[in-house]
Formats: sequence, structure tokens, C-alpha cells
Amino acid sequence: MDQSERTRYEINGERLLNNIDLCFMLSCSKRTLQRFQASGMLPHRRIDQKTYYLESEVRNFIREYLKKPTGEPGK
Repeated sequence: MDQSERTRYEINGERLLNNIDLCFMLSCSKRTLQRFQASGMLPHRRIDQKTYYLESEVRNFIREYLKKPTGEPGK
């Protein structure tokens, strides 16, 4: 099943991402996502025993925690 055939979930018009989406997007393992969740850095929702993430919260997480600070070279 390719990306276009997969079911998309939304809450109030906002797209929900699942673990597979997020692992691909962040180039990380499912265990790394669990660590982010446990630390409180990555908000998530459990729906029917599956974990989902609001796209806007994922963008905030990336902006806040994953973007490397830009500074002067060599510092």
C-alpha cells in the first residue's frame, strides 16, 4: 500500500500522524519517539491503542527541540 492509499485521520481538520509517518519524517526509530514522549517533549494521543501526533505539535517539536542553533562558524 503506498502513501496515497493509506487512511488519513484528522481532528478538527488537523492531520494526525502515526508512528510510521513520524519515524520516516524524523529519520528515527520508534523507540526514539517513545523517549521523546516520555520526556514530555513530544505531545501525543492514544486512539484505539495506537499513537498519533497532531501535525502542528510535531512542527513545534521540530522547531523547538530538533533545529540546531545557527551561530558563528567554529563556535
